[in-house]
Amino acid sequence: MSQPYKIAIAGIGGVGAFYGGSLAKAYPDPSSVSVNFVARGGHMRAIQQNGLQLQMDNGVVTSWPQAVTDNPATLGKLDLIVFCCKAYDLERFALSFSENIGAGTVLLPLLNGVDSTEVLQHLLPGTEVLYGCTYLFAKRIADGVIKITGDLNQLLLGSAGSDKTEVERIAGIFKATGVNVSANDDIRLKLWEKYSFISPMATATSAFNNSVGELLVDSEKKLTLQQLMEEVVLLSEHKRIGLPGGIIDINSTKLSKLPAEATSSMHNDFKAGNRTELETLTGYVVRESEQLGISVPTYTRLYALLKEKAGS
Repeated sequence: MSQPYKIAIAGIGGVGAFYGGSLAKAYPDPSSVSVNFVARGGHMRAIQQNGLQLQMDNGVVTSWPQAVTDNPATLGKLDLIVFCCKAYDLERFALSFSENIGAGTVLLPLLNGVDSTEVLQHLLPGTEVLYGCTYLFAKRIADGVIKITGDLNQLLLGSAGSDKTEVERIAGIFKATGVNVSANDDIRLKLWEKYSFISPMATATSAFNNSVGELLVDSEKKLTLQQLMEEVVLLSEHKRIGLPGGIIDINSTKLSKLPAEATSSMHNDFKAGNRTELETLTGYVVRESEQLGISVPTYTRLYALLKEKAGS
């Protein structure tokens, strides 16, 4: 009898819960695919007792993983580790899986930012690390309960090398869940397309403590948002990413179609006094631009302001 394909979802926030819950629901028999969650505290205990509850527009979906633990070592060797944590937790999370890495273990980061694959390659050398990009509106509203808003669920996967074998295999596993998944040869471009949208939005909403609607009706703040978009595109050009020529107009249109009260997760974290992804969503642009010798004055100014706001 062949061994089951063992998956761990590292981080059961909105993204991890949606994909982990979808996998656990689609593969209830662990003899073929074993789905395991790594979570903490009350969230972990609630899932252990009541299952993971996904509140969808058409009802509640409850799923039961094979195991829910806060100690990855108890899971043994893993075939696939899907990292769905915040960017600032990636290093700690990745190193906690050091005992789970086998000869064929594949890592898949589904985080904000554009450098998670390279971070994992550095932290866990010798593993195959894929690129991943997801579009999803999901939020944890209580321990063990995640709210999924709308029907947007797009998962893009790609290889960091020329071999697409694992990408196709993993895409096939996700397809059985009903998730909208596809393998992409231009996955880094897709990551940057998303980043060119969320980085300016997160930076501006957090710096001004405003919703998207409040930014767009203030001419000065709207100009600042435009300048952020231009600067992140400038960085992408120097990194030879090849974003579409009209990406700024595309992203501006996306912003204008959002509800006026919409904001970014980083802004929400600042308001709640939580740790934020400032270094990933704002600081990265400043640091990379400095290394390449290009000027990003708007990012530099708002990064300094936000660092002061964060007390760092």
